[in-house]
Amino acid sequence: MPEAVVVRSPNLPVLAGSLATALLKASSSCASKVEAEFRASGWFFEAHLEVEDPDALEASLANVLREGADKYSKFKVAPLTIGPAGDSTQLEKVARELGVQLGDKLYNRLSALGQALVNRYRGKLLNLLSSEWRLEVPADKVRVQEGWGSMRLPSLPRSASMYEMGRFFGLRDLKTGSATRALLDVRADASWWMLSLLLPAAPMAQLEIVGDDRRLVYVFFEPSLGYRYKREDFKALSEVLEVAEALLRDTGFFVEDVELARFTLLAHITSAVSEPFVYAKVPGSLRVWGLRLAGQRFQEVYSEVVRVGEVALMCKAFEQRFGKREVARVVAKDCAELGKTLQSLLRRAEAISRELRLDRFAALYKLLLRSLVEPGYAAPGDFLYELLRFLEVEDWRVRFTGILASRFVQELKMKPDEARETAKSKLNTLTALVRSVAGAR
Repeated sequence: MPEAVVVRSPNLPVLAGSLATALLKASSSCASKVEAEFRASGWFFEAHLEVEDPDALEASLANVLREGADKYSKFKVAPLTIGPAGDSTQLEKVARELGVQLGDKLYNRLSALGQALVNRYRGKLLNLLSSEWRLEVPADKVRVQEGWGSMRLPSLPRSASMYEMGRFFGLRDLKTGSATRALLDVRADASWWMLSLLLPAAPMAQLEIVGDDRRLVYVFFEPSLGYRYKREDFKALSEVLEVAEALLRDTGFFVEDVELARFTLLAHITSAVSEPFVYAKVPGSLRVWGLRLAGQRFQEVYSEVVRVGEVALMCKAFEQRFGKREVARVVAKDCAELGKTLQSLLRRAEAISRELRLDRFAALYKLLLRSLVEPGYAAPGDFLYELLRFLEVEDWRVRFTGILASRFVQELKMKPDEARETAKSKLNTLTALVRSVAGAR
């Protein structure tokens, strides 16, 4: 008979998203059956699990957390604030608690502490995640406390908090006068302090360096609250998550145009997953979140959501216009490649972008894709015909074909003739898609 387990965390966006993502990865790779229903209140996020073999889930969760700990060393990043009041001052205390000798590099220290935590709680990780949290609301603050722990949670899970995301804006009454401001104080023991840094490593996809900025790129699974996820749901969602993480590791996230980046990601997922139409029946979303260190806190750079149901919508839209599912996925791949090329040119080739008016082309291209995946939205006909004129002007088409071909030679190692024919084919596909959408109006 399945065993019921309830795991929880404070309902801070980074922490809740990390817990949901870690459970998704662990459940999808678990050797036995796991079902889960996610719930949330103003202060706590919970997953109500039905576990056929808790030991199997423990082993799978341990693997997920170990892989997360390794990412800190792999990416050479430690998401900690530094200084007398920073997170780094707590590492010695946590190391003593876990019996770890700390190395020299901060990221190696964090990785070693994460591995030590998993070793300490081998077979008991679900117990740690099931810890009880107390809520106190005195006059000037809200305190959320794990057991009798006294360590304030690190800046990473606290920074994008209820307070700063607008979900908790002081202790506001509904009478006259200004809002009474309050503090959100979240505390735990050394083990949960370390766990609150280890959990976010599970959805961490990349450390992106743009100029002087170092941005942590996360891909969170956002479940549909109240829905009971079954094993086949976890398998499907895990595939989407892996595809998204792989793309973002290769390309980063184009923060200069998050909508173009989102549609490119969606097209890439549609082309890469094994069964796109499965996602019509699976609720949930992926959230791509970029954070950077700003002083003694982490600051949101961007946050963009892809609903997994849009994968089925995009595939269906392409299938309706091109007749076969296999062709629909090829079209999705072509759209993804075009999106990646536009992002690269807009970011790194300003002169070419101006010459070919790629900012305008990208704006029209987004309207085309939006009309395919957003029910009730239809791109204005004038815009579709303007996009078609771009594609049919010979000089523009020849120039852009050459740019696409050059990218395929450099990145995909194609021979020049093959690259040029591939580039022509992708532009022909896009032209046919625009004509189809414009003609269906």
